[in-house]
Amino acid sequence: MDNIGAHELELRRIVGPMIMTLLLSLEGSSPEVSRLVNVSDNMHLGSFATLIDAAFGFSGTTNHIYISDEDGKRTLYTAAPGAEEKDETTLAIGDIGEMTYVYDPAANWTIRLDVLGITDVDSPAPLLVDAQGPDVIEACGGPEMMTAFYHEARRLAAGLEPDMRVSPLLLSFMPVMSPERLIERLSTADHATVAERMAFTSEDFFMPAEPDFTSDPHTPNIADDFDAFINSRPDLQQIISFDPNPERNPAIISAMSEFFADHLPDGAEFDMYPFTRMINNLRTFIYHCVDGVKLTKKGMLRAGDVRTLAENIGLTLVPGNHTAEAVPPLNALRAFLEFRQFLVTEDNYLRTSLRGLHNVEDPNNLIDGVEENLYVYFDTVYNESALNVFRWVADPTGPTKQPRDPEFVVNLFIALGILEEGSTADHIVPTVPGDEVLGIYLTFPDE
Repeated sequence: MDNIGAHELELRRIVGPMIMTLLLSLEGSSPEVSRLVNVSDNMHLGSFATLIDAAFGFSGTTNHIYISDEDGKRTLYTAAPGAEEKDETTLAIGDIGEMTYVYDPAANWTIRLDVLGITDVDSPAPLLVDAQGPDVIEACGGPEMMTAFYHEARRLAAGLEPDMRVSPLLLSFMPVMSPERLIERLSTADHATVAERMAFTSEDFFMPAEPDFTSDPHTPNIADDFDAFINSRPDLQQIISFDPNPERNPAIISAMSEFFADHLPDGAEFDMYPFTRMINNLRTFIYHCVDGVKLTKKGMLRAGDVRTLAENIGLTLVPGNHTAEAVPPLNALRAFLEFRQFLVTEDNYLRTSLRGLHNVEDPNNLIDGVEENLYVYFDTVYNESALNVFRWVADPTGPTKQPRDPEFVVNLFIALGILEEGSTADHIVPTVPGDEVLGIYLTFPDE
């Protein structure tokens, strides 16, 4: 409580929940590992633990405790309190003082929580403001070993003799990596990746309970069909193998949504289908830019952002070439989102606008906005009717004249999930939901 002044407390009482800035620092690590985050002051420690795990890359499968030390009095907050312990859900972020978070007490992953104050920035919460240092390597047992790994990677990169007390362990935890790649992994984290983990974790706080399909006679068939579906998608298998939290990966979420849209029991509703993939792809790009994405000197997306966006949208990357120019659908979607002013470029950063954040939260607004803005876009940029574009995409061999820039149209519609990847102006292949989207657009034209 000492971290918050009387004025701020009175302000909280009058206006309700506030957004607080916290610095989370991993103790005993070199290089520094810290995360600067904005969170609501009414978030309790139980939910905050999940957010900390996502911010640092912990799996969340091991026990944790909070240790509060105020006025020389030590108090423990846990998920399952015992004697002399308190329930972590009884204390909110706005009420904490000096505190540490310990993930896996046996491994000594200790994170200091410093409350910096109440932010004046109007931003969504939780929000990653800054990320210093790498994601943790949970299996190595603590920051001491991670630090040893980092120093050994630098020795190997310099061409020095390996330390046989450390090198075998390092290479067992991170095989098939060059020394340079080891240094990168042990010194930095991708800001966008950390932000995405936090975003999808925070969505779990507000997700409704999963429906119970166990009594439905179709359930066994659905389970078998889902296994077959996963086995038919090497891209999903790869994500499941390497992503520590695949259930939070937007590509997985999108694929599962489409699968269950096709396999829901009779009478079940799925209002967003066939727009599921479109919503996912738009949200993926917009949320990716919430904290600002630094562009190249030419104003293009950097390779790391291209990889993340392409993987999460489901676009194939050219081996050895992860430039934005190599993934035209990403550039097309970016152009469309910037035209809609959902994204803006400022000081060589691509950022999500307040308009983008406002519209992306409501899927119905997002769907309506896409159709409406396609009309405005093609009319403004190409001086042609979006309805004619829809007709051409739906029937490229029909009487409708080819658009002025057919390659752009195809790339944009690939990025929106309407066309299959690999489609060209001479060979258009709609996705299954995309075919239905086109049917809706042509049935209810919005001119």
